Amino acid sequence: MPDGSTVRVTGSLGGQQVVMKCVGCERGRQHFRVCTCKSVTMVSDLWCPVCMYSEGEWRRVGKRVLPVCELRFIAVLVQLGLDTQFALQTPAPFWRWPLDARHLQQGYFVQIDGDSHWRGMRGQSRNQVLARDMQQNVAAMRAGGVLVRIHTHDLACTQRVLASLQAPALGCSIVLSASCAVEPYTLHGSTVPYVTALLRLQPNCWCDTDCRGNHRIWLL
Repeated sequence: MPDGSTVRVTGSLGGQQVVMKCVGCERGRQHFRVCTCKSVTMVSDLWCPVCMYSEGEWRRVGKRVLPVCELRFIAVLVQLGLDTQFALQTPAPFWRWPLDARHLQQGYFVQIDGDSHWRGMRGQSRNQVLARDMQQNVAAMRAGGVLVRIHTHDLACTQRVLASLQAPALGCSIVLSASCAVEPYTLHGSTVPYVTALLRLQPNCWCDTDCRGNHRIWLL
């Protein structure tokens, strides 16, 4: 594993995932990247996305912008002292694009649903975006993965975020933060709460609610 100051990637690991120390971690806190060799093309790809952000931008080559909701999630993780437990923008075996975060020890994934998820984005309507997100939920469950979805509004409640991140340790498959669970979702021409749509699309599961209003989906 790299020493955190110099990173050299040689050979090819194909589609295998590798864990590498981030470069440039500050405040004496070590962070990691989960990636593939294909996703690492330059040393700046290993710069720390937790420490090296400023006013909505990563301080890195190209100044790539990090979405506001993900910056807020980073801030919450730092506040809770959980920032070293997560890697950001990590490949998932059940999805074709990286997810927002992955717990390094427990292996569950986190997706932060910003305002664009609920308004529509990249030329897609709200319904199209939510349908894709629902496909992601179902794909995670069918692959035996665990996914936590956190609504951007819930990032304002630190304890609600903490409860959602603690839920996978109990054995549930999907966690929907309180605001996410009640968002309207159009299913077969009818409007139902997001959590209801998920339960109808993925049979053989049940749901309960924690003390913070988060919904936990369990496979039977």
